[in-house]
Amino acid sequence: MDFRRHMKQLLRMCGHAMVSTVHERLDNVDRQIERILDQDIELAQNQTALLRSAVQLVQSLPQMQTEVQQVEMRLASLVRDHCASKPDLEAAGGQREIIRREFNRAFTNMGAENARALAGHLEGLQRRLDDAVSNTQGLREEIDGARQGLENALNNVDRQLADILDRNIHLAQDQTALLQSGVQLVQRLPQILSGFEQAEMRLASLLRDHCALKPDLEAAIGQMERIRRESNHAFAEIASANAQELAGHLAEAQEPGLAILRPTLACVLNLEREYSATRDIMAVLEPVARETRSFLANEAVRQVVVETSEYAFFNPELGLISFLYSHLPGRNAMDIGAHIGEVSNCMLNTGYEVYAFEPYPPSYSRLTERLKERKAFHPFNLALGAVDGQPPLYLVTDSTNDRRYDDPTVFHTLARHGMPEGLCFDGTATVPVKRLSDLHRGGVVPADISLVKIDTEGYDLEVIRGMEDHRYPVVCVEFWDTQIPFASDGLLYTLESMVREMGQRSYFWYVVLYRIWGRNQTAFFCNHDRPVPGSWGNIFFFRDHDTFQQAQQWCAAVLPRTYFKSVPASQATTP
Repeated sequence: MDFRRHMKQLLRMCGHAMVSTVHERLDNVDRQIERILDQDIELAQNQTALLRSAVQLVQSLPQMQTEVQQVEMRLASLVRDHCASKPDLEAAGGQREIIRREFNRAFTNMGAENARALAGHLEGLQRRLDDAVSNTQGLREEIDGARQGLENALNNVDRQLADILDRNIHLAQDQTALLQSGVQLVQRLPQILSGFEQAEMRLASLLRDHCALKPDLEAAIGQMERIRRESNHAFAEIASANAQELAGHLAEAQEPGLAILRPTLACVLNLEREYSATRDIMAVLEPVARETRSFLANEAVRQVVVETSEYAFFNPELGLISFLYSHLPGRNAMDIGAHIGEVSNCMLNTGYEVYAFEPYPPSYSRLTERLKERKAFHPFNLALGAVDGQPPLYLVTDSTNDRRYDDPTVFHTLARHGMPEGLCFDGTATVPVKRLSDLHRGGVVPADISLVKIDTEGYDLEVIRGMEDHRYPVVCVEFWDTQIPFASDGLLYTLESMVREMGQRSYFWYVVLYRIWGRNQTAFFCNHDRPVPGSWGNIFFFRDHDTFQQAQQWCAAVLPRTYFKSVPASQATTP
């Protein structure tokens, strides 16, 4: 996994470098295009000025011709009116001719000047156009260079991706080989276990043989001891006279004992060698067994999930309560807000000893009538809270025409809050409220409670505060998200505030089982203090991490897990 992460980082670095190079090339191209556009704008302005000058010149020609004609007509009139003699007429005609020549010369000079100016403007325009063409050619070369650089970068990325792919393939092959080795190890487990069993059987057989030979060995030792005592006694009596004869008899007497002892000693030596070999085998196999057990515990856990409908409306909370029974230090439990005993009955069937609290008298009567025969059931007709008193219990009725709610008494509450359409508050009943800590101090309820289930329709936090310094391994409370009808008004606590309150009491781990309002599917998540929008459900708080781990594994086997991903608010969705 570290190799893959490094490869992804390298790929991102390569991608950033390539994108940076392309952006630099594109910025250069943009700057050159801006310069060319500025030059084109300047050329266009010069062309516009030149064209305006030419247009003004063309527009002034008719006016000049008209002025010349007026001058000629005036001269002709002056000649007719004031010149009576021919010399004067000729002089006037000469004067007119001079004026015409001067005017033509002036007009020719003005046209030549305008033509030269126009030619100069045209030459400048041509030079600017040539410069623009040259710049465009350079820009084309820059673009071609950028394109080639981009292609080279892409080729480098392709090569790097190919290398990464090859490395990933090798890594996958290594992982496959590792998994195959693990599978082979698991497949060899029966053979290893068989070897263990054979070694144990062989050791047991050797021990049995040793035990069977032990009486013979003891008899041989006793016989040898008796022979030794008899020999010593006889030797003391006839030592001086029959030493050699006694030695012969002693050797003959010891020979049967040695004949019996030799096989036993050989068997004991063989047993020691077998035990040493078995111990060596155990020393070799013990690390393998530890690794195998660890592998099976962490990688090859197999679960069997049996689907059942016996928990009815409360499933799967009752399933988790039943599961936790095997992982708690004691069997005492409390059902606070017991109603008519659905949860209490399940707890009793599991094995808990149940202390149930229900303040509403009609519901309490149904509760006791249902479970009165159960010896481990202890009912109390009162409510629990943060202070003692007799507050009003708000009663709820079903106002729908078709009686949509089977039993609206389940919604009776000490905390007036919002209601969905069809349910409404209708009257109150005064009920006694006690603090749980006082019941412990008075011996009414034992202190060694292992599990506390609280469902008081919006009053759960007050029950928690009435516990004072008492702590229990597991506490289950109900929560509502602010988007559901029950929490639309008068909500005393949220999931966040309950997590904060329980955290101050050293409940650092919790599992949330929730449903979306209007849907039947249940899911779960752990240790996240924000609810899924529009959800409601129950929170299981734990003081012990091992018990929390057991609960989490059970939930993962039974329910879909919810994961939270950070996205913009506009993209947030509800599962």
